[in-house]
Amino acid sequence: MSPVSEVLEPADDVDAREGALLERELRVAERERAVARAEARLEEAIAAQKDLLLRREREVEEARILRDELAGRRGRDEAIEQALAQREAALVEQELALAEQTAALSPLQAALAERESRVEEREREVEERERLVDRRDEVSARRELETARHAVEIAVRETQAAQRAVELAHDDASAGETPSPQRVEPGAEPLVGGLTVEVLARLTEERGDEHPERIDEWEAYVHFLREYAQPGEPLPDTFDALVADVFEPLLDAGA
Repeated sequence: MSPVSEVLEPADDVDAREGALLERELRVAERERAVARAEARLEEAIAAQKDLLLRREREVEEARILRDELAGRRGRDEAIEQALAQREAALVEQELALAEQTAALSPLQAALAERESRVEEREREVEERERLVDRRDEVSARRELETARHAVEIAVRETQAAQRAVELAHDDASAGETPSPQRVEPGAEPLVGGLTVEVLARLTEERGDEHPERIDEWEAYVHFLREYAQPGEPLPDTFDALVADVFEPLLDAGA
């Protein structure tokens, strides 16, 4: 074996030993820290026990002093002892009742939490239903408004057509021509006449509660009809059929 190898082998052994020693030192340091933590906890527990013992000793001393004072009172020793015994028994009963209440508290808390969860879920369901109802009412109101607007627009177009027919008839009469009589379809005569928007609004307000499902519809028609008549003036005759059809329950009730 060469001199170089003889020198290297001991050096490797030294490194290995140093590594092992370092690892052992680390383990020892960790154990020391664990022991220190355990000692600290133990000291805290001992201190707590000492405090408890001191309190107990003071309580015992106070009780002894009280008992000595009571014992010094002649003729009352037996009554005082009975009172103390009863008080101790009452304290024992209270402790037992408290223990039972503590044991029963966990199930009650669980039941209460479950009940609160059900209540919250019910509240969420109610809120969701209210939102659905609000959306449904909004959609229904928009549809009724569109229906009323469409009906009024139709009545306006009929009014314009009737005015145009009158103008044409007037032009024909001015030219010396005799206008041909227009054929009136059965049932086409207006059912009502001379009604104002104010009258329809009053009837809706006074008698709308008899048909609550149609109040929004009637209010929509009143709103749109205001565009085609001045305040206090009757609606054009071409609206008579529309008014008679839409406001029939109110007109019958007001007849």
